Amino acid sequence: RPRDWSSDVCSSDLRMKITLARVPLQPGQQFLLGVDHEGRREWHDGKILSRDGIQMRIECAPESDLALQSAPGTEIILDTWRLMDARYVLRARVLAVIPHEHPQVDVELIEGTRVQHREYFRVPISLEPCHAWVESRQPDVPDRQVRLHLREISAAGLRARSSELLSVTSVLRIDCTLPGSRVPLALRARVMRVLDEPVPFVWPCEVGAAFIDLSTRDREEIIRFALRLQAEDIRQGVM
Repeated sequence: RPRDWSSDVCSSDLRMKITLARVPLQPGQQFLLGVDHEGRREWHDGKILSRDGIQMRIECAPESDLALQSAPGTEIILDTWRLMDARYVLRARVLAVIPHEHPQVDVELIEGTRVQHREYFRVPISLEPCHAWVESRQPDVPDRQVRLHLREISAAGLRARSSELLSVTSVLRIDCTLPGSRVPLALRARVMRVLDEPVPFVWPCEVGAAFIDLSTRDREEIIRFALRLQAEDIRQGVM
């Protein structure tokens, strides 16, 4: 069953209503679609096809078809992310559903909320974790090992290159130790954005991921790491 992961976001988030014109949405942008079906909320992948003011046409994953059949006239949630910037939670009204292999939906935006993390200072990093896996969604299928090259990190999430193409909503498990630290980190992060970039060949895509279930110890270690780099940049006159 799709997980309502909105509870994963830490309580230190800053939420701010913003005018719909300021919501950064563009064709090709990926999001999570929250749609109510049979008394529960389901989450599915989706992407924006076009936008005209507060009206958009979106494309959704095939498995969302059943839930969308009864959606016209109801409200849905679009949960999207700007890489290493902020999360945007949008309420929208379904105007029409166009049957297709990947259902297309015309929606009208109602409200937008920008969720900014307090601990969002990000720093560059170049690190290949000791171990990384993509969590399986089926109990009888083991987690899949994957190679990652971390490029940026903050207490809210990370940017990384992956040895294989990942999908939005994939959950990563990462075991690593930050440079200059002796504290091993056990991280979980949900992929929020995927950029398909075939070069370099060994890292065919770039992902932005938000941490979930991050322990206090790991959060504080990441913050300490970021502050150490910031202090070093200040000493060298970079900042």
